[in-house]
Amino acid sequence: MNIKKMLINSIVLTAVLMLGACGNSQDTTQGDNAQEAGQEAADTTVLKYNSSRPATDPVYAWYEEFFKEVEERSNGTVKFEMYPSESLGKTADMIEASSKGEPIINDGDFAYLGEYNADFGILTAPYFIRDPEDWTSLWDSEVGQKLFSEVENEGMKIMANFYVGPRNLITTTQVNSRDDVQGMTLRTASSKMWTEVGRVLGGEPTNIPITEAYQAFSQGVADGGEMSTSYIESLSWFEVAPYIAETEHILSTTVLIMSADVYRSLPEEAQTAINEVSREYMPIFIERIGEIEAELRTAMEESGAVFTEVDKEPFIEAAQQLPEKFPEWTPGLYEEISAALGY
Repeated sequence: MNIKKMLINSIVLTAVLMLGACGNSQDTTQGDNAQEAGQEAADTTVLKYNSSRPATDPVYAWYEEFFKEVEERSNGTVKFEMYPSESLGKTADMIEASSKGEPIINDGDFAYLGEYNADFGILTAPYFIRDPEDWTSLWDSEVGQKLFSEVENEGMKIMANFYVGPRNLITTTQVNSRDDVQGMTLRTASSKMWTEVGRVLGGEPTNIPITEAYQAFSQGVADGGEMSTSYIESLSWFEVAPYIAETEHILSTTVLIMSADVYRSLPEEAQTAINEVSREYMPIFIERIGEIEAELRTAMEESGAVFTEVDKEPFIEAAQQLPEKFPEWTPGLYEEISAALGY
């Protein structure tokens, strides 16, 4: 009997030891997997994209596609989180954060960069860029690359420059000529160039954040503003400012701005992915914007928006005075860029 008990106890002890060994083996495997996952996370840089566009904007989906392509080309070494409607913060504030090294990407425009380097204001000057394809030509040109790289001195890196369509005047009462704009208060973004754009259009500029523009129009704080078609439609501005004068004063682009230090910290494959995919998507944006402009216009007209053709010459004449307003521009650069684009 004692021998039998001893035999049973021996069998139980052996089983316990075997289970314990199996458990230790499993814990070790799980630990290894966790360590590998942690290492993979450590090798991935997460960048937050702060967009002024709402998620309902058709162009917003193109950015989702663009960032996904960069992620895949980078072999997962960089990933992107998207935040629509300036949900991370106002564009100007977030650009400043990027310049200080924060892992944030902003969609802004060259007028914002003009606050750091005055020469960028040239690229937002009304009626300066004459054809959407000129933006791609500028990107590939020596003078363009030199200008774009100079912002790195301010801690920023220009990832890409995507065409988003012509900007038009949008108002609460109908405009048929530049004279009709006299006395109107026009909403503009908060930079010197955008303030001057408001004056070129003939109005009195007032700086109002894009997220507050709808309310400003509806409450009479502003009599109008100016913006590209996809923004006007997605932000529903036409509901409270239904008159759109086709000034086409700027062939606008969205500039993707990130921290230069963060960019330099990325592995080579991530930098290459950003550079290559950005260049590939520039003509894609030009093509797609051309395709949706007519659709968006029709949709807005069906909802009550009124588009009006206007004589552009008075606006163009007013824009010719802009170089005098910016003595801080590098002498001769305006002409050098014009020559590079064949103007």
